[in-house]
Amino acid sequence: MGDLRPGDHACLFYETEEEKRNIIAPFLCRGLKQGEKVICIVNGDNAEPILDHLRAEGINVKAYSEQGQLSILKESDAYTRKGFFNPEQMIAFLQEEAERALKKGYSALRITSEMTWVLRGPPGPEKLIEYEAKLSGFFPGSRCLAICRYDCRRFDASTLLDVLCTHPIAIISTEVYENCFYIPPDELLKEDRAAMELRHWVKTIAERGGVEKKLIDSARFLKAVLDSVQDGISVLNPDLTIRYTNSAIKRWHAKHLPLEGKPCYVCYQDANRPCDPCPSLRCMKTGKVEREVKRLPPYSPVKWIELFSYPLRDLVSKEITGVVEFVRDITARKEAEAERDRLAVAIEQAGEAIVITDPNGTIQYVNPAFEAITGYHREEAIGQNPRILKSGEHDEAFYKDLWNTITRGQTWQGRFINRRKDGTIYYEDATISPVKNSSGKILNYVAAKRDVTGHLKVYQEKALLQEQLHEAQKLESIGRLAGGIAHDFNNMLNVILGYGEIILGRLHPEDPIRKDVEKILDAGRRSAALTGQLLAFSRKQTLQPKVVNLNEHLPGIKETLQRLIGEDIDLQLILSDDLAPVLVDPMQFDQVIMNLAVNARDAMPKGGKLLIETKNVWIDEEYAKKHQGIEPGEYVLLSVTDTGCGMVKETLSHIFEPFFTTKKRGTGLGLSMVYGMVKQLKGHIWAYSEPGQGTIFKIYLPKAQDSTEELSLPARAKNKRGDVVVGHGRQVLVVEDEESLRELIKEMLSSLGFQVHVAANGGEALLLVEEESLKPDLIITDVVMPGMSGDVMVERLRKHLADLKVLYMSGYTDNAIVHHGVLEPGTLFMQKPFSLEDLAKKVKSALGNKGE
Repeated sequence: MGDLRPGDHACLFYETEEEKRNIIAPFLCRGLKQGEKVICIVNGDNAEPILDHLRAEGINVKAYSEQGQLSILKESDAYTRKGFFNPEQMIAFLQEEAERALKKGYSALRITSEMTWVLRGPPGPEKLIEYEAKLSGFFPGSRCLAICRYDCRRFDASTLLDVLCTHPIAIISTEVYENCFYIPPDELLKEDRAAMELRHWVKTIAERGGVEKKLIDSARFLKAVLDSVQDGISVLNPDLTIRYTNSAIKRWHAKHLPLEGKPCYVCYQDANRPCDPCPSLRCMKTGKVEREVKRLPPYSPVKWIELFSYPLRDLVSKEITGVVEFVRDITARKEAEAERDRLAVAIEQAGEAIVITDPNGTIQYVNPAFEAITGYHREEAIGQNPRILKSGEHDEAFYKDLWNTITRGQTWQGRFINRRKDGTIYYEDATISPVKNSSGKILNYVAAKRDVTGHLKVYQEKALLQEQLHEAQKLESIGRLAGGIAHDFNNMLNVILGYGEIILGRLHPEDPIRKDVEKILDAGRRSAALTGQLLAFSRKQTLQPKVVNLNEHLPGIKETLQRLIGEDIDLQLILSDDLAPVLVDPMQFDQVIMNLAVNARDAMPKGGKLLIETKNVWIDEEYAKKHQGIEPGEYVLLSVTDTGCGMVKETLSHIFEPFFTTKKRGTGLGLSMVYGMVKQLKGHIWAYSEPGQGTIFKIYLPKAQDSTEELSLPARAKNKRGDVVVGHGRQVLVVEDEESLRELIKEMLSSLGFQVHVAANGGEALLLVEEESLKPDLIITDVVMPGMSGDVMVERLRKHLADLKVLYMSGYTDNAIVHHGVLEPGTLFMQKPFSLEDLAKKVKSALGNKGE
């Protein structure tokens, strides 16, 4: 592409997309890199392949496009501007773009266009050649250079030969040629083109007769052009012997190579005499173009051809000296016709109802499946409108939307509730598509409809499962958000409570602001309880599960529940025999029951009944499929049923979300906490309710496998009441990314007599130990920190301090940290927020109870 300069007008003949890419991508890239304005005109909306080629060459397409150096235009933006085409208009377009590019500081205008648009209709080959010729007159002396792209698979040979005459430069495959067959515009646009082209070619060949290399190059070039055409070209003598064939003919009739010099009927038809009638003989006799569709012998890769025979005349005498056969492979078209016939049979035998109407909706065709489904015979349906099936279940807006969609040329999909001839209702899924001609005009509508009455139940169950999955995913996302908020909030609460305790400890018992500080501390502790509820919903609570028989446990809390809900509500326990044990945290389980009881009480302001039932259940495959997330197996079912006001469906869909409440007073965390607790116990909870019919909560808890089953929990540091730990100047390294909390812990430990060093992250801690030789007696570190987590930092520090004692802390709970794989069970851990007393006890435990 380096040989092309401003003023050059080149034509690219290509057979494959790879050939086009190998020329066009470097051509565009070179222009962008040389500071030229680059325009690429594509066929239709097919811009992505060009852009992909540029990206493969390392071009930042987005950047060049945004700054205006690269423009991708459609044919309608360039060739048919203002709705019509003419060469002068296109020359003006190029002139305008070139002047605009030069004014903006670009060194030249580089343009390439795909010429396939001409095959769609106007302007046609004649106007195309005029346009290309005038372009060749425009480019010399301009700051423009262009490559016109011609796909040899799409154009006939005669058009390509005419195109060849209009370009000073031709590109075949990846070779750039100075076109010796080029004809200047002032010659090409004046005379009879065919005679002038031939005279120019003869003259060109004669002038180069003494230059063997150029003659050979020209012959090769002409052969490359003809061989690049995918259609077959054959030249016959008057006796039907073959004079010339291009590569397509040779491929189709490789069995008889070489073809030249042999009769065409021997090579092309495996016959010993001419066809009867022979289109080529008839062409030479009448001097007219002949057309025929023929089937080739079985050995040929092409099965069907469309043959055009053109008379070949002497340039001087005008006598017919042979025939040129132009052969097009129509195998695909013939196979499509056969496929159409097969399709017609398939439609007749299809299980789906097929209906074809005219543009006004009048039925023109129905298949037997339509008759079977609707009860209407074909004769009864044809000529009618599909409204004969209307059931009255759809409003006018439904049919208006359908009609507006298909008349816009779009496909409509939906479900009908229709009525059969016998009056019965049925459901059918339908796809209605417009059928258009080549100009885009709608000729028909075709509807494919399947009776789904028998399958509707299955679809409804699937939709229910999808809704359950969506709800579970939504609650899971909210849980992650709630846990993250609680973690960050705990850090801030730790600072508030810590400094509050320090201030309170420094105040005289009679100090007037002491009560104010105590109120601050009380609010902070209640806020910490609120974060505990958020952690419950996000399943990040600390559990102490035990194997429990609910039949033995529930009677023990019945009295408490009765006081909680009031005497006007009749509380009943219905406990089944031989109830299987479950693994629960009893305290947490009591919270679940009490929250549900309070919810039931609020739904029954005038009294009612509250039933708590237990029983063993087996969840089978069928039930599990209908309820998202549950596995088949043995469960204990706990049902809590009230006779209250109930809930509408919209309210029911939100009840487990944090902060959602229908009460005038309430945090909206009660049921969300119940949901989180049940999920943390690997259970499942669903609610069922109807307005005025009460509500039932069903909790499924997995059956405990044996009486010794326990969850894997971290070992707790057992602290006995005793004297507060005293530091005696020992060194503690505190690693915490929250600055205010880091300073608080430093002040707390300093008040206990420790020498405290602080680090904002793992890197600073490593620097203190590895480079400043700090040897702390204890490290207190946050678990989750940016860059390097606490456990990774400790692992590196223990390479230098093998007996290093560590106390971890986090806004999450110890159980959550363990189950997230951050810390090993048995690791000493402190949950935020913590008090000075909590810190002292944990430090004492970490130092091995030697803190005195």
